[in-house]
Amino acid sequence: MQKLSRHSSVAHGTRAGLGRAETLWLIVLAAGVIFSILGSLNADRDGRDLREARDELSYLAGQISFALRQDANQGKNWPEALVSTGSVPNSWQGTPSLATVLGESTFLPSNPEGYAYHLQRHGPRAWVLSAALADGSALDLSDREALAEARQNKLALDLRLP
Repeated sequence: MQKLSRHSSVAHGTRAGLGRAETLWLIVLAAGVIFSILGSLNADRDGRDLREARDELSYLAGQISFALRQDANQGKNWPEALVSTGSVPNSWQGTPSLATVLGESTFLPSNPEGYAYHLQRHGPRAWVLSAALADGSALDLSDREALAEARQNKLALDLRLP
């Protein structure tokens, strides 16, 4: 019978699990994946905010159109300007809220930057609903170029009664 030596059957120094180099590579790889995912979440923030503003304008336009059609005077007794919730420019302080004509139970959003949406009379039977400009100010309806650009970008909607 042959006798085996202690050293021939088992190699010394073997360990189960990951070594230092493998663990370090795994941590670097996991950090890279996490940062790439987090980076992609913020990449489309401007587009997401623009879509949210457009959706909220469409919602408000629907609520206002419905309220105008339900009003016996068709908005003739409404104030010249109304605002939703959110920050308003100093020149618009004291402007009545849309809740005064839509009802307190109607959800009134503010835009993604926290500014109020503005509703301005544009004629006897016409209104313009607009998002605040980048600095939070209201759209000036007398500035034809700015109004045309806002309409093209769907950040200003016309509401007309028949």
